[in-house]
Amino acid sequence: MPEAWAASPAPHDPDGAPASADDARLAEVSRHALQAVRGLVELPAIRKGKRVRHVERDGKAPFLVHSCAGIYLLTLVFAAAFDELRAERAVLESLPSIERLVLALPPLDPDPPRKGAGVISMRRPRRR
Repeated sequence: MPEAWAASPAPHDPDGAPASADDARLAEVSRHALQAVRGLVELPAIRKGKRVRHVERDGKAPFLVHSCAGIYLLTLVFAAAFDELRAERAVLESLPSIERLVLALPPLDPDPPRKGAGVISMRRPRRR
């Protein structure tokens, strides 16, 4: 089974250029796969609580997408053709651990309120 690429490429040198040609290719393929994921037809279904699973075997960046924790998409990008059954099994076996780790992350602090932000009064519903 080909090695899976990480979603975050290796750190860049101080000039902002990738450290090597392999890293540049890795970053390009990862960006291409993420653009393809953002364009999936099944993506709006995740907002309705449905599971999303998509496999792309052709093209520049073969990838596997699986929804997790209700709102996240786990995306595996491969260097070459991959065995779909083995990749799916690996995802399903590791998904509970991944979900547990993701949900254990502390929430991000929201930005401070912007100037001009309004307050909405919440009224009680009328009794009938």
